[in-house]
Amino acid sequence: MATSVVSNFTLQANENQIIDSELMFTIQPAICVLTRKKNYCQQRILVEFEQIPTNSFCIYIVSKPNSKQCYQINGRLIFNYNIKTNESVYLKIEDDISKRILGHAEFKITKYQPLKKRRRFSWGLL
Repeated sequence: MATSVVSNFTLQANENQIIDSELMFTIQPAICVLTRKKNYCQQRILVEFEQIPTNSFCIYIVSKPNSKQCYQINGRLIFNYNIKTNESVYLKIEDDISKRILGHAEFKITKYQPLKKRRRFSWGLL
């Protein structure tokens, strides 16, 4: 059963406005394509830092503050964040202690719209 198609496009968060920080990270996937059978995207997003953050941090959807998930570092560079949405959302990453914004990125939703086949009427000449 086809649900949604997720691309493996990588979004470099440093190109998407890291605020007051040298912290660089990527999110994968950054785009979800909805099919006719599903009207939402449920996806595990992989957040990968290029260097280990100094403190624990939190990730959340800007329009849904209750979506906040906080993570302890423990020497890891890769973290998972689960998302379920039917529209594009902005994600923010903030320092858990100082609440300083470390960066943000957009998780985009697009809808698959197949091309309609053109019917060609041929004129048969005998």
